[in-house]
Amino acid sequence: MQKKNAFVAILMAVVVMLNVLICPVFAEYNKRYLTKEVVNFNNGIVHMLCDNLGLEVDLSRAKPLNDSNKEPRYMYIPFSEGGYLIYDSQENFVTEFSESEENEIAFDGADYIYAGPRSLYKIIEGGLFNIQTKEFVNAQEEFMHRIKELENDISVAVRENEAKIGIEMLSTNATSTISGPLPNYHHNPDGRCGATAAAMLLRWYDIYRNGKYVPSNLESSSGVALIDHLWSKMKSSTHSGAYPGVVYVEMMNYINTQGISHAGGIDVYSNEYVIGRVDSYGTPFLLNVLNHPKYENHFVTGYGYYSDSTGFYPIVNDGWGNRNIKIHSNYAHQIIW
Repeated sequence: MQKKNAFVAILMAVVVMLNVLICPVFAEYNKRYLTKEVVNFNNGIVHMLCDNLGLEVDLSRAKPLNDSNKEPRYMYIPFSEGGYLIYDSQENFVTEFSESEENEIAFDGADYIYAGPRSLYKIIEGGLFNIQTKEFVNAQEEFMHRIKELENDISVAVRENEAKIGIEMLSTNATSTISGPLPNYHHNPDGRCGATAAAMLLRWYDIYRNGKYVPSNLESSSGVALIDHLWSKMKSSTHSGAYPGVVYVEMMNYINTQGISHAGGIDVYSNEYVIGRVDSYGTPFLLNVLNHPKYENHFVTGYGYYSDSTGFYPIVNDGWGNRNIKIHSNYAHQIIW
């Protein structure tokens, strides 16, 4: 029996080795030598995710993305049948992906800076252009310093998550979402992502729970009235955006004014919190991700999760009208519900 087990182990090792060697032609992803030419490339994480999803990638449309040093660290890779993934070569994980064709990104011949999930900047004359918010950034040195700090935070998060593997549900193939579609709001012109994310959560509760979360004077298909109302309480006089504690407190203050008892909370992110929100309670949640150099933090509204051998991904609406975005938990900072 021992000899048989040893033979099986050797056979499996050979299969794995062949899987690595017989890889498709790919855009090279070595940080020092990356070019836009197509060369041989081995990457188990990308192959593993594609196998788990049952999807293939369209390598002809792959696009290298720069880091804070303006060096190619990431790769945007579309799926053949719609959707995309973004791979971090330095930390070796897929930062985000979506199987939805409408979430794909159209590139031109310019270079791009990637600052985390749904934060992509085009390098143009005189500064940077955020392709999601359509905003211009001209303080490049300060901007790049902030991205570098966030990249360091991500490296720490990666190390912490690696230490937890085997404890948390990171290797189980699972997909789960709440019942009832989340409203799709995208009124987010000036750092009010916390208000936009909170408005989607509140309107969901209003529709699917008791109809008391959003009064008629704040109801609209776009959510603008509710977002503006929340933003008037959350915004800071000293900086763009709002901090997680402020978003939570002001959201709860608003709920209290509606005479509702809401069992909300704020805590450091964990995969278990997301699983509990989705599977045990069936309710949406706010996710604070470490990805926005200008606004300090970015908020999205979560409504599910995807988990496989490549990691754990909350499923979110990004606040700019894009649904079914799966963000790797390495970028997750805090959760509000």
